[in-house]
Amino acid sequence: MILISQIIKQIKLARMYKITIISGIVTQTFFAIFKNYVLIAFVGSNVQSSPMNELQTTTYIWLTQILFGIVPWTVNRADFDSIRKGTIALDLIKPTSIFNLIFSKTLSWKLVGMLSRGIPIFLLSLILSLLFPNMGLDLNLPNTMHFLLFIVAIFLAIQLSTLITTSMYCLAFYFTSITNFVSTIGSVAYILSGMVIPLSFFPKWILGGLNLQPFKYIVDLPAQIFNGVYDMNTAIVGIFIQIMWIIIFYTINYIIYKDIEGKIELNGG
Repeated sequence: MILISQIIKQIKLARMYKITIISGIVTQTFFAIFKNYVLIAFVGSNVQSSPMNELQTTTYIWLTQILFGIVPWTVNRADFDSIRKGTIALDLIKPTSIFNLIFSKTLSWKLVGMLSRGIPIFLLSLILSLLFPNMGLDLNLPNTMHFLLFIVAIFLAIQLSTLITTSMYCLAFYFTSITNFVSTIGSVAYILSGMVIPLSFFPKWILGGLNLQPFKYIVDLPAQIFNGVYDMNTAIVGIFIQIMWIIIFYTINYIIYKDIEGKIELNGG
């Protein structure tokens, strides 16, 4: 119930900040077009040794922008400040745990943020693909099975990203400032999720480690499933690893927030 109320709240906030969302869509679309041409030139220079062809590469770039909203590269400043300043106490009078409250807030923030920008960018990419088929901006649509697996992967990716971000919030209960830490984790997440370049473009000797780290399963896995780069078996294995990371981060968060609940004191009169 609290999740639904938080989603409704985020939708109302999104409607209030339409100009910000529109400017974000324009910026991300421009960035996707620019990045597409850079990577296409790179792939075209040596097609045989490239891990993805030009169509798969352009599709991957579009998907990184569509899924940009769920990457755990930052925290919701309003929620972060409410913890740091203590105003979160107003929310703690509700019949829910701290973990459920912060998880619901973060999930709704990421979900609405992704949908408000991701859907328009997806539609724009389709329009550009249809109107300008020879400009190297095509979006490769998947078959039915890959699309269904993509939906499952996105559903799990949002939860995984939310749990990673929720684990950042818990540090605000212990330290007065974690801005530098959040910025560092955000930069690492941005690179290791495949937002800069596809992870398959990294050197082969490091791919084994990249395929095990959790950030891969937020953007790279859904994008490669949508792309058709991963076959059914590889996609299913990836989804199981997603679930494994979700369980790990859920357990860590549950233990830490239980400890936080036992130490919080609300004073008033």
